[in-house]
Amino acid sequence: MKALLRYSDLVARNVVNSRAQLARLQKNAGFPIGRMLSVNTRTWTELEIDTWYESRPTENARPLQGRAAQLVKDASAPQPHALKTAKRKERSQPAAAE
Repeated sequence: MKALLRYSDLVARNVVNSRAQLARLQKNAGFPIGRMLSVNTRTWTELEIDTWYESRPTENARPLQGRAAQLVKDASAPQPHALKTAKRKERSQPAAAE
């Protein structure tokens, strides 16, 4: 018989932290529903959990949104002092003769 994992086993293995998180993973992230062992006991096999885990992306697949996206955008934009320095260097160099 396969080893069966209960909710408490998922928590102990740091797969989930709460039942609400488990429900969200099942609804939105393809987490296996599991099998009902009895009326109030749901179980999963290690293979189900391992297969789901291996299917997870290794990087954040969603683009950044809100404040995080703005911080990244601001960090990649040229800073005002850099623009002033570039303009100053451009003015100080003689024009190229054609």
